[in-house]
Amino acid sequence: ERPSALATYSNFALAGVALALVFDGDSALLVPPESPAELTAAVARAFGDPELRSRLADGGRRIAAAHSWPAVAESTEAAFRSLLDRVSSE
Repeated sequence: ERPSALATYSNFALAGVALALVFDGDSALLVPPESPAELTAAVARAFGDPELRSRLADGGRRIAAAHSWPAVAESTEAAFRSLLDRVSSE
C-alpha cells in the first residue's frame, strides 16, 4: 500500500525538525538514507571511539534539556508575556 501524501509530508517534516536539532559529530552521526554501508561504518566508528560516544551523548542531553517540557513551557510563557506586553502598550 502506498503511503498517503499527508503521511509522507509528516515524515518529511519530522526529518526536517530532527536535522535542525542535531549536528553531525556533535549530537549525531548523520548518514544518507538507505545507505547500509555508511550506517554500518558510523555504528562501527561510534563503537570503537569512547570519546565520540561521550560527545554524542552530551550533545543529545543538551538537545533534550533545551526541548524538555519545562523548557518548552518557559519559552511559550515568555512568548505570550511578550505578546501581552506589546498589546497592552498599544
